[in-house]
Amino acid sequence: MPLKKIFYLILASLFFLGCPAKHQKEEIAFTYLGKPIDPSAIDALYNAESKFLDLRSFKSEIPFEERKDHPTRIDFPKDANTGRTPFFDYGCVANVQDRFLLLIQYNGGGTGYFDNILVIKKTGTQLFLLKTLGEGDRCNGGISGEGMDGNDFHYSRNLTPIDIIRLATEVKIDVTAYEDLEASAISCFGLAHYQYNLADDKNELMSVSLDEGKEDEKEWTDRYPAQSCFNKIYNSYVKAKKTELSLKDLNEFAKKFSDECLKKASSVLR
Repeated sequence: MPLKKIFYLILASLFFLGCPAKHQKEEIAFTYLGKPIDPSAIDALYNAESKFLDLRSFKSEIPFEERKDHPTRIDFPKDANTGRTPFFDYGCVANVQDRFLLLIQYNGGGTGYFDNILVIKKTGTQLFLLKTLGEGDRCNGGISGEGMDGNDFHYSRNLTPIDIIRLATEVKIDVTAYEDLEASAISCFGLAHYQYNLADDKNELMSVSLDEGKEDEKEWTDRYPAQSCFNKIYNSYVKAKKTELSLKDLNEFAKKFSDECLKKASSVLR
């Protein structure tokens, strides 16, 4: 199933199941004048330098009646150059009192489908963007799953080969995206699993899981000096069914890559 379709299904479930107003006091429900907050307002807040927006002074781009079937999504005019329809979509995941966790996705008319997780404080008609958990684009950190457990929000981000190496905390490796290793938005090699506590405002990497085995691709893999060697190490883990990596395992993977691949890559360059 395409990543974009999966994301739409996630957002749909979040809208109907996440932040249910009937279990909250009206003043902290994520609504305005009895309706879900306009997605173009969240778009404006996300891009505002002040990270502040007052809903009373915000003018909606499209009346609610014209988007009531998809109240948390707005489609902008088609991009004449790309033929794509830019959009902004959000889903409310959870809240602790006046702080809300939102999952967003948007497209500006290009090839990227960007997502992020926002922490927003709502005080009456005022919205404050307190923090974001990092923007992704498909395999470049795109969000692929989510779930709440009490105040803990569990989510995963797609990883490219260079992302896997850079997540290691005890092994510092000097590698360059698009030069030493693959790093494209279609190079999904694994998932990073995170836990964010909305009450404590703590975001923590829990583990990394590897995808299925990868084959070298002619006229692609050979563009990157260390990629073929990375694939061999990666595939050895998959073959051994060691695809769920603790942080210790991740550091060992990165060290193995450093020891076996970077020396080979440097010798090839000579």
